[in-house]
Amino acid sequence: MRRLLYTVAAVVALAPLAAITPASAAVTHPAAAATVCSGHEEASIENHPSSGASNDSYWYLGGSGYINDAHANQTDYCVIPEGKVNNNYAFLLRQQGTSNCAGADTTVNALLMYSSCSSSNSDEMFQITTPSSQTGEMFVTASDWSGWEIVGDGGDTPLAFLNFPDPPYSTWTINCIANTCTL
Repeated sequence: MRRLLYTVAAVVALAPLAAITPASAAVTHPAAAATVCSGHEEASIENHPSSGASNDSYWYLGGSGYINDAHANQTDYCVIPEGKVNNNYAFLLRQQGTSNCAGADTTVNALLMYSSCSSSNSDEMFQITTPSSQTGEMFVTASDWSGWEIVGDGGDTPLAFLNFPDPPYSTWTINCIANTCTL
């Protein structure tokens, strides 16, 4: 009889643990990392001008063909194969559904703007530095802009070039997704 009581007591005591087990097995895992940009993907370009995910800032096409940096707007880009040079993380960024490429405006105040994609695209190709293939400082590969980084202050302001680092505003991430671009 005593042995039966011990057995019943043990089963009752362990019952709450059994109820917990399914919950712990259902723990959700973080989402998979972003698609590696390898060509013909849709992409957005973001930075973090202030703390908090809600303050992420995205490139978008503003007035007069300039590329702006705003919280509320996103422009889909195509990362196209011509932008991959010997796998060294140089990207050509084309506005989806158009023949416009992002590039350096050499005529007005060193701003970043759109122009027709050129066959000689050194002023429209962007080199990403470390720490990873898609996140880091972003430079135009044209020799005229050697050492100049793209910077943005967040909000509805045109992106510009500076010849010295200005973190965190000079740190960018190209977010490629699996969808094929429409050129």
